[in-house]
Amino acid sequence: MHQAKRDKYMILNGELTLWQPATEPFVYQDIHTLGLQSRYTQRHIDFLNIAGNNLFGKKLNASAETIEHQIRELLKANRALLNYTIGVRLSLDSDGNYRLEDYEATIYSGYVLRLLRPTALCIASDVPWPAFPTSALLQTKQLADAIAQQRDIHEALLTDSQGRITSDATKPLILIREYTAIFSPTTQHSVESKLAVEACRHINLECKFDHFTIDDAMQADELLYVNYQGITAFSKIGRHAYMDIIAANIANAMEELFKMSNRNIPI
Repeated sequence: MHQAKRDKYMILNGELTLWQPATEPFVYQDIHTLGLQSRYTQRHIDFLNIAGNNLFGKKLNASAETIEHQIRELLKANRALLNYTIGVRLSLDSDGNYRLEDYEATIYSGYVLRLLRPTALCIASDVPWPAFPTSALLQTKQLADAIAQQRDIHEALLTDSQGRITSDATKPLILIREYTAIFSPTTQHSVESKLAVEACRHINLECKFDHFTIDDAMQADELLYVNYQGITAFSKIGRHAYMDIIAANIANAMEELFKMSNRNIPI
């Protein structure tokens, strides 16, 4: 006997509705949720509005309190596993419509160093408006990842015409060299980048914003990125292997700082 497929819901302009694909270009943010609690919602809205206003002349007409309430309703409607971290995408399209869509539950609770340690392949591809998370960036990255995976590599790192590695605003790269964390300047205003900088400084790492190339990455001690789940540390590019010691410390600091700012959550 076959089990009926469960309907998938989304929020469209504040209304719970059956999921449907986006049809217009959009900017987006990925919000960390755990146990129906959304993290740093106002920060995400602020950055979404910067991106939406710069590209489309549009802003989200909803408060953080409203968005958090709608996220709770969405997670309940989709019967989310509330003991685990779930990402919720908040997007704003070129017509000013906003959507909330939840990902599958992760195996983690809170910000962590993920167990997956992907390999990486550098692929030359210019990215439109790299400072903002857009649907165009998602499609470019999806294509590059597919190319990398055909070569038995987990993920692609995009490089521009000058050989500099392009950092995704929702997954900013961090290059670790000794006790210095180097971030791409194109992502310095993103929520994830700011959270990572705060965590790095909390554990006494020096933070710099500078472009880095493939050659720089091949001389680094660690290469990682931060997203709504926490930290993902690459295992290697080509034959150059990376450690993940500082990556673990950054992830722990991110979770500790969040709990320190929300005193009702035990550290």
